[in-house]
Amino acid sequence: MAKPKVAIVKSPKKPNEKEVAATVRKAIEMAGGLPAVKPGDTVIIKPNVVSVDPPERAVNTDIRVCKAIADMVKEKGARPIIAESSGVGIDTDKSMEAAGYFKLREQGYEVVNLKAKDTKLVKVPLPKGKSLKEVELPEIVVNAKAIIDVPKMKCHDQTLVTLSLKNMKGVLPDIWKRRLHTTFGIMQGVADLNTVVKPALCVVDGILAMEGLGPVYGDPVEMDLVIAGKDPVAVDAVTSEIMGYEPVDYSIVHTAAVTGVG
Repeated sequence: MAKPKVAIVKSPKKPNEKEVAATVRKAIEMAGGLPAVKPGDTVIIKPNVVSVDPPERAVNTDIRVCKAIADMVKEKGARPIIAESSGVGIDTDKSMEAAGYFKLREQGYEVVNLKAKDTKLVKVPLPKGKSLKEVELPEIVVNAKAIIDVPKMKCHDQTLVTLSLKNMKGVLPDIWKRRLHTTFGIMQGVADLNTVVKPALCVVDGILAMEGLGPVYGDPVEMDLVIAGKDPVAVDAVTSEIMGYEPVDYSIVHTAAVTGVG
C-alpha cells in the first residue's frame, strides 16, 4: 500500500488573496488534486469557524483559503457549499460575519449555518465506531458527494492540536458536541466520527496559525503555510510535527490511526 502524500507549501510573507489562492492550488495539486466530482455534485467545504473573532486573532479559517477551494470546485462544474456550526452556545452567523464569510456570501458563494433552525438532521450509524455507535448529522453533509476539510493550524488546551480530524466535530449539533466531551471521550469520539464523515481532502490553513491556549485564546503566529492531503491522519501527523508535537499515544491522531481512519 502506497504511503499517503502530504503537501507542504510556503506562501510569500503576509500573502494577498491572489498569493493565498496560488498557494492553496499548488498544495492541492501536489497532494493529488480535488476529490473526483462531476458537474452538479455537491461538495461541502468545512472550515473551522469556532467563535466570534476577527481574522487577525487566528481563531477561524481564513476565508481566502475557502474561497480558493470553492473556485477550484466550481471549475469542475460542482456546487461548493461552505458549511459550519460554531462552538457550543456560539452564534454561528455572528462567528461567520466576524471571520468575513458573509463577504463571500455577498460575492455569490454559498455559505451555510449548520445550526440554522431549518437544518434537517438524520441519524447515522457508526458500524466501525468504538465508543460512538450512532450520531445525528445534517442531511446536507451526509448527502454531499465529498467533504473538503479546511481546519486552522492551532494548538488546543485538551487535545494538543486541533486540525483536520477534530475539525469534523463542527458538523455536529451542539448536543452531540457536548456528548463527545462528556460521554464518549473526545479522542475516541472524534476518531469514530471520522469513520462516517471522513474528508476526501484536507487543506490546513497555516497562513496565520495559533500557539498557546488554543483553540480560541492563544497567540497568532505567522507561518505562511498551506498543508494538504487526502488522508486526515497523515495530514494531522505531519502538521503536528511542524507545530512541534509528536503524534503521541494520547492524541486524536494516534487514536484515529488505531481506529482505521487513515
